[in-house]
Amino acid sequence: MESGAIFISIGQTEISNLIQICNEIFGEENRAGIVTRVMKSGGNKGKYFSPNTEYIVIYTKSTFFAQGFKDELSENLIKKVYNQIETIGEKTGQKYRTMGLYQSSLDPMRGCTNQRYFIETPDGSLVIPQGDNFPEDKYEGAQISPKTERDKVWRWTFATYLKEKGKGNVEFKKSKNGVLINSDGKPSEWNIYTKIWLKDRQEEGRIPVDFIDKFENRHSAKELQELGIPFDFAKPSELMAHLVKIMGVYHNEIVLIFCWVCIFCSWDN
Repeated sequence: MESGAIFISIGQTEISNLIQICNEIFGEENRAGIVTRVMKSGGNKGKYFSPNTEYIVIYTKSTFFAQGFKDELSENLIKKVYNQIETIGEKTGQKYRTMGLYQSSLDPMRGCTNQRYFIETPDGSLVIPQGDNFPEDKYEGAQISPKTERDKVWRWTFATYLKEKGKGNVEFKKSKNGVLINSDGKPSEWNIYTKIWLKDRQEEGRIPVDFIDKFENRHSAKELQELGIPFDFAKPSELMAHLVKIMGVYHNEIVLIFCWVCIFCSWDN
């Protein structure tokens, strides 16, 4: 069960004690995270603040073997971000979003020695990220190592650029921002984007956030009332399903739920 994980629901008053105990049992290095969960909205109990949240403390049997920890892309994110549709090639009809091949946040002095080079645009001009130093030769792929932090770089090496361009994952657009410069050091009218496909991202999933504002306890109270089961402070079954889904548990795995406060997941068949 090296790939197993445990989820423990706990309130504010006992979370520090729980962490100390779990550090001793599982090892602090195997703590995957502490998720804040909204258990109710409103209320007027408490001395200084009305407690509306609790915590889910997650430990893995071994962070080296841990799997899962992926969530689905929300429909709101898909609608808002993946709003472009391919019109040519094998991926016609597929949704995607674009991201600039040049990102100003990239630090050129950290392992990017081969990521400053010329790229040829549709009109034949050469472009490169902003900077003070340029390749001596003027042809696509001619490169120079960044000499200062002002010499910006692409996200990809030239070999990766050619590979992704061949797969149709590069897009040229005219831009008025002038974020790239040409071989003469003047602002270019072109910008270069890479395509990020919705289908690929859905298969990869996204890293879940450490805040859950759905699945309030009132949902579990209604569930148990309909079943005729008297039980206080139960966790909603939708919350259980959400945590199981994050771990990528679908079949041939063991899921143990006890006292409605903990989940233990194993990927051993």
